[in-house]
Amino acid sequence: MKASCLKPTDKNLLDTFENDYIGRKEDVINFVRLICAIEGGVSIALDAKWGEGKTFFIKQTQMMLDAHNDYGLDESAHGLLDVDVAERLQGIFSKVYPDFRVPPFVTVYYDAWEHDNDEDPILSLVYCIINSGIVSLDSERLKGVLKRLSSIVADIIDGVSKLPCTKSLRDIVNLINQKEELSEIDKLVSCIRENRDIKALINKFFIALLNEKEQGVIIFIDELDRCKPLFAVKLLERIKHYFSNDKIRFVFAINKEEIQHTIKCVYGEGYDGTRYLDRFFDYSISLPNYNKEKLYSYLMKDSTNRESALIKGISAYFGLSIREIIKMKDICQVALSGLHGSKYRDSFVYEDYIKNSYMVIYLMVGLRMYSISDYNLLVSGNGLQIFNDYVKGISELKNFYAEMFYGYRKEYEEKDFDAKLGNYYEIMFMSRNQYFEGQIGKINVSFRESEDIKKMVSLMSSLCDLK
Repeated sequence: MKASCLKPTDKNLLDTFENDYIGRKEDVINFVRLICAIEGGVSIALDAKWGEGKTFFIKQTQMMLDAHNDYGLDESAHGLLDVDVAERLQGIFSKVYPDFRVPPFVTVYYDAWEHDNDEDPILSLVYCIINSGIVSLDSERLKGVLKRLSSIVADIIDGVSKLPCTKSLRDIVNLINQKEELSEIDKLVSCIRENRDIKALINKFFIALLNEKEQGVIIFIDELDRCKPLFAVKLLERIKHYFSNDKIRFVFAINKEEIQHTIKCVYGEGYDGTRYLDRFFDYSISLPNYNKEKLYSYLMKDSTNRESALIKGISAYFGLSIREIIKMKDICQVALSGLHGSKYRDSFVYEDYIKNSYMVIYLMVGLRMYSISDYNLLVSGNGLQIFNDYVKGISELKNFYAEMFYGYRKEYEEKDFDAKLGNYYEIMFMSRNQYFEGQIGKINVSFRESEDIKKMVSLMSSLCDLK
């Protein structure tokens, strides 16, 4: 079965943008205009929780900017945009803002998580810019700058960077008072001197780059909140210290809450992460909400009405992210196919065991993504109240259980429903008798069936935990 979760390939970026599957097409266009309207070298934080589509959003922003830059259409460039694609994107933009001209920017995408094993973020970022294809190495002056920059950063990595470069004034005074550590003082002074050289060289690097292309540079930094804490903090601090060119703009796609935890890992639990981040970001913008109905429509074009209702109800109740909704759908479909083959998709074949597995599998998978502790209570047989609360709290789930118990009769006593739900939970999760089964209302439920379902969900449970 093909997974619904899309990777941010050029084809998928273009397809989801043009067809506006999650209702963010106009948001991307507005963000492009915002970036263009801000003057000077700025740093923008685009904040959203994990799984909400930050990577797609910034890569589609980059794609739109590249479409308005002839350099982005060059086959030797990083964008590799087909002229026809660029014209389509330009047309989409001009429909929203017919009188606004998007200036030509050179764009770079930097996946911080992919590079967090690198020793120094600055060298890593500069190499990423070079590898992106926007830098022509034909320039002898640029070659000289890069060679010198590499040499200086290498010296720091080999020597001074092994020192805690965040030494306080008191630490330095202590070093001065300890004669046996004079070599450490020399290294610290050398570190300061070399840092100044690096700043000047990085500025020359971008002057050389911008002189050749005569355009501003927008650097999109993604996945910073997934990095090792020390690398993430070093990257922020290096960018703040070294990148001061007015033509360079940074866009950080981050989960601010997670970044604040990262900062506390480095500087201590009592450190004010919010104020710390305010030093680095000139603007902080929340990623616009996606259109849930458009997402559901895209995901469920081949789903049954029952599947659609369960996905909508459970994902809304648990507040699942875009990524989690897509993952829940894929995991449940694989689990149901594993149990029943293709029969579960056939609305005319609707035996009790298929009907039952629909309900419980979607609940179990969604619950595991939402709360691992509640999930463990549920499957251990100690979660009757939890099961009751979730079934009755998710109206779509309650309606389907009522249909299983009472058929299409819409009137029933709430107490009787609670009693049947309790009996159902006992057979499904509390019984240890492999021959135990029972008729609950209009449906037959067996222990063996419940074991098959639990084994299948358990087999795929690790997928629920992946971010």
